[in-house]
Amino acid sequence: MGIKIYFAGPLFTTYEREWITHTADILRAQGFDPFVPIENPFHPEDHPEVTRQKLCFDMDSSGIAGANAMLVNLNGYEVDDGTATELGVFYALQKTDPSKKGIVAYHDDWRSQAGGDGKGLNLFLRGCIEDIGFITGDLDDAIVQLKIWQAELVAGGYLTKDK
Repeated sequence: MGIKIYFAGPLFTTYEREWITHTADILRAQGFDPFVPIENPFHPEDHPEVTRQKLCFDMDSSGIAGANAMLVNLNGYEVDDGTATELGVFYALQKTDPSKKGIVAYHDDWRSQAGGDGKGLNLFLRGCIEDIGFITGDLDDAIVQLKIWQAELVAGGYLTKDK
């Protein structure tokens, strides 16, 4: 597989889970290696000594730490707080790790765009994304950027062509 992508976004509705699963399949078909939190085993009953939030944090933090890029689903009435946290963690790691290329945020929900009836995107969050990436409503644009970053990682020796 190619570039490792942490795929962040809300996972609370059937639609959100189906969209993330479908999009992860598209990413894999393009040769990428997405980390999708809902695909990873999460069995609190196997670890009664550890809280659910600790298990979730450890698993997702590991996914973020191992990622070369982040794809973020910003859709919703407002940005999910867990998604915003994941984005901030990746942003901080990216500042000192040259194998971390950037963030592409997917956003096509009219409710939180200019003129919509939602809160709009938080300016700090938007600034964080745009400092190391961009926001798009077109998945093809996101894939193009991920391919560019993958080629840069190969050229920089962080990925091999067969990875």
